Amino acid sequence: MTLWGKIETAPEAASFFAWKLRFGAELEKVAPWFLKPTSETARTIPCPLNCDCLHRVKGDRGICDCGECEDIALLEEDVEVWKANWTGLGNKVRDALKLERKASGFAVRNVWQIGSLGGDALQIILLVKPERGAFNEAIAQLAARVKGVFAILTPTAAHHDIESRDLLGRVGAGLFDLESNLLIQASGVVSRKSAEELFGAMMPAKQAELRQSEAKRIFELFRKLGSGEGTRKGPLEKVFRLMALDGANQAATAKRCECSEATISARVATIEQQFGMKIEQLQAYASEILEFDSVVKGDRRRRKKHGAPEAEKEFGESGFGGEDEEQPES
Repeated sequence: MTLWGKIETAPEAASFFAWKLRFGAELEKVAPWFLKPTSETARTIPCPLNCDCLHRVKGDRGICDCGECEDIALLEEDVEVWKANWTGLGNKVRDALKLERKASGFAVRNVWQIGSLGGDALQIILLVKPERGAFNEAIAQLAARVKGVFAILTPTAAHHDIESRDLLGRVGAGLFDLESNLLIQASGVVSRKSAEELFGAMMPAKQAELRQSEAKRIFELFRKLGSGEGTRKGPLEKVFRLMALDGANQAATAKRCECSEATISARVATIEQQFGMKIEQLQAYASEILEFDSVVKGDRRRRKKHGAPEAEKEFGESGFGGEDEEQPES
């Protein structure tokens, strides 16, 4: 397990002996900022042989409970209980990325904002969960509660799966793992990239540029749908217009196209495959696509009025939505 992985799966508190076993020779790198002493004393310590047994602390000895392992000689510091200092971790990450200082907690444990970039333009949130279920639950909570653009930092990408990608994609949030971007050295935590390099694509101005580019890509793909399959019952172009642009469901679309819902389901599957996006995601670009549509139709009207080379006329007539007039329903 990597050092960041050991941090991600660290317990809330443990004997110093247990921390020694967890971090080994790398303990000196993380102890100053990740571990915090308490006034408690451990009654048991884990077995260093990884046999899952516990050793009872008795004086300066660790007595094996299973009767199979040898007793362990203990130092006074070994039985001290130290807890994970999550605030210390957040401070180190914020300083390494040179983020603006802005901290706030959430109702979800081990999830908190550690800083921001560009004022309030981008909120940077640190999330540490040892299990995938808890990780995805925390992502869902953030997606539902956080207002504005935000990026999530997590020690590793071990739990980042289809579910978390879908949740983050719906709100335009991003996830970055510390393991790929930050180094833990004896001198401290160092970032491989500046915050601007790491999060630049998520800044609102860049997001608007990327969104416009993606909308144009979708629009150009749509212009080619007319020659796709399903031109008799539930044409792809019409299904796209009804569901992606008008927001109709499959039942309403089937009624408008005078075909079965099974046929519409097949058309939806084809559309989603060709565009690489779910219908729900395509619906989010409806306003931009309709704007492109209006521009194309306006250009076509001007060409018809003033005349244009045959090549331009042909291009215009192959544009989004076909003719200027409303298309027949069937």
